[in-house]
Amino acid sequence: SSLYPPVIIEWNNKSPFALFFIDLHDSMRKMEYTLDSYLSDAIIAKVCMEIKGLLENTFGNSLQRENKEIIFSRGPNEGVEYEVYHSERNDEIMVILRNIQNRKECEEIAGKIYNKITEPKNLDSYNDIIYLTCYIAVSLYPADGTIKEDLLTNTDIALKHTMIHNNMINFYTRELGNQVRKEKELESDLRVLFGQYDEKKIDSMIELYFQPIVDSSYRIIGSEALVRWNHPERGIIKPSVFINLAEKTGIIVPLGYYILKRACHYIKSWMENGILEDDFFVSINFSPKQFRQLDLCAKIDKIMSSCSLCSRKLKIEITEDAYFENVDITARAIKELSERGFRIMIDDCGAPGNSIYNLKKLPMEIIDGGHINALKLEKSLIDSIHH
Repeated sequence: SSLYPPVIIEWNNKSPFALFFIDLHDSMRKMEYTLDSYLSDAIIAKVCMEIKGLLENTFGNSLQRENKEIIFSRGPNEGVEYEVYHSERNDEIMVILRNIQNRKECEEIAGKIYNKITEPKNLDSYNDIIYLTCYIAVSLYPADGTIKEDLLTNTDIALKHTMIHNNMINFYTRELGNQVRKEKELESDLRVLFGQYDEKKIDSMIELYFQPIVDSSYRIIGSEALVRWNHPERGIIKPSVFINLAEKTGIIVPLGYYILKRACHYIKSWMENGILEDDFFVSINFSPKQFRQLDLCAKIDKIMSSCSLCSRKLKIEITEDAYFENVDITARAIKELSERGFRIMIDDCGAPGNSIYNLKKLPMEIIDGGHINALKLEKSLIDSIHH
């Protein structure tokens, strides 16, 4: 947007200030499919003007600083000055509040900004009402960084944490910084582990647990393969921690095939020892990234045949994300796997943001053709079923 140039922060070590990152990426990405591209700038400009108006009402009247296209105000509230920028990252706005260190007041302002952005909006050049969502991260100078690079990095850390955990508003803390640094170390370890792909080393760290699946008479009819990372220094790491890292780095693809191969060896061993009933199956989660692999079916066939297992021994779980990211590719894979005899389960139905209603977005040939064998209801739905 030409209205607000890329941010250049004037560093003043004498004045405390709060730095806000406001990210609109999710909203803008979704609108790209329905709005003309030129409207993106108009939306960003409108949001900047609304934030400016909000801050004017809070801190005082706006004054234009000489020779600089920024918004700058000094108000009666303890001399607080504010600046609003459109960041170099197109879907991000930055706000600086100078002469403020009160975290509670910053939280109130962040809440007001969030409410203002998420209000229904009208554009002069667009007839429909626009609805936006955003994520807001806040850091304080000098508490969260005494040099520019540190403060910008720490605010970005808080923003990414906010987006991952869907918190909407988040402040940087030292604990959060330490957590992110530990995640980066884990990510590096994961890259090394699967980059070298020493199967013996992977076997020593990646462990499979099998959670029983029972029918209404409490007979064990199958199990779900669950993965744990037994880190040599940190002990058992749960999938809620490292699966996200694997997804982000793309390592989820080789990890997924490794889990499948390992589970198949377990099934074969159990069958050879006569401890499984004929209808026993193992359920395995497949990542959306795996479903985008064009050779998915061929790789699964190869692993299954190497263990002399038939397709009925495997149930494949996919989440809504897998088919929403590319419905055509996913639908083709579901149909092909189903025709090979694999059973398909839709995972996390009823989870926040997911809905059984969304199944209608799959091609009707998938539903009518009986290619979906089961729905797996998310725990939060069951917990609240009495409502």
